[in-house]
Amino acid sequence: MEDQNEAWNCLEWREPFAEFARELRIRLAADTHTTEDTIRYYFWNALVKSGADAHTLVPEMPHPNPAMKGKEVDLRLDAKPFGPAWLEVKYNRGLPSKRNLPRTQVYGALLTDFFKLALIEDGDPKLVLYVSTPEMVRHLKNNAGGLLESTDRPFVLSPEDFDDLPASARNTVLKKVVFEDAPPQIAATVLAQESIADHEAFLFEVRHDSTHKAGSSDERKGR
Repeated sequence: MEDQNEAWNCLEWREPFAEFARELRIRLAADTHTTEDTIRYYFWNALVKSGADAHTLVPEMPHPNPAMKGKEVDLRLDAKPFGPAWLEVKYNRGLPSKRNLPRTQVYGALLTDFFKLALIEDGDPKLVLYVSTPEMVRHLKNNAGGLLESTDRPFVLSPEDFDDLPASARNTVLKKVVFEDAPPQIAATVLAQESIADHEAFLFEVRHDSTHKAGSSDERKGR
């Protein structure tokens, strides 16, 4: 397991997360068209408003793991007060047709970001900003083994749990993440959560983990 940066304080991230939630709430309440890029830009703006130097924020940073050559991480923070750290952004929104993507596929897309970060073994904090609709949030709360409620103890996904995922979730991960061997065991913890208009936002810390016992694979399937 990687060593966590001892100087990092997860509480520092609550300020930019709260600023992000305030600004995004205004946009979503106005029903302005919003994409994953919008979410990323709004969080960038919140980081700068909260004290980050924009010159130390690097978007689309090449992934440092050789196995992930050609892949990028959404945001690299190179300096204090919030860095050094890595950040991925995931946004689920309803389709214009009012239909949703298959839920297990959406779950797989979120796990993809977790694994992308877990494969960076530099000891710097890894975070995922996740914004989603109530429908997908309810699905994950009911079917993903406490992922969205992992404030007191982490959500843990072992290699065996990964093998037991629905095929659509597992294949979504494998299309974007290259494992040299078996997938690593990962642990994700919710650092902050906000209701934003008709969406929910979560800030996760993600680790390549070997210290926690994974739960039942049936709880992790996200069906």
